[in-house]
Amino acid sequence: MNHMTYKRTLSFVYLLAVILEIIDITIVNVALPKIRETLHASISLLPWLTNAYLISLATTIPLSHFLGERKGHRKIFLYGIFLFVIGSALCGMSNEIYTLILFRVIQGFGAGMLIPSGQTLLFKAFEPQEIPELMSRLSVPLTLAPALSQILGGVIIKYLHWSFIFWVNVPFGFLCLILGMIYLKEEETRKVQSDFIGIFL
Repeated sequence: MNHMTYKRTLSFVYLLAVILEIIDITIVNVALPKIRETLHASISLLPWLTNAYLISLATTIPLSHFLGERKGHRKIFLYGIFLFVIGSALCGMSNEIYTLILFRVIQGFGAGMLIPSGQTLLFKAFEPQEIPELMSRLSVPLTLAPALSQILGGVIIKYLHWSFIFWVNVPFGFLCLILGMIYLKEEETRKVQSDFIGIFL
């Protein structure tokens, strides 16, 4: 694979993974009434289906960059995709609100590994003068993803079971994982100092 093909493949894998992550933030909101009805859940617990995902995502980001520098960003990126797919499948199989919230946390941990590690892989593959154009191209589908997730969520809720808002992640996530394992290159690692107290807090 030549360098240009590698950059395109890397961009595609990163874009698809991050679109899945972004869609999962908002698609659940459309399904909340149906989830409450099906699982007989308290209305006070429903916001945690979004909050649990966002909190675990946000708290994982600094740790994932630190681990990427020490273990390799390719490895952390692939671990993130794998964890996100497993969390999605577990959410799809859940039949109780508390386990669904727990599995959303697992999803969030996986999602939190994707952006810092994926962006680092991009910045290492592309020349500095190519980065602005790359970011502008990626920004269009990433901006559209939240709006499209509302439409996708509405279609799923109308014609399918609510669990398919999670199952839809599985085939695309595995596609990212397979492409990443085959095509993404290992990069050099280095020992870095980290503020573990800050990460914990």
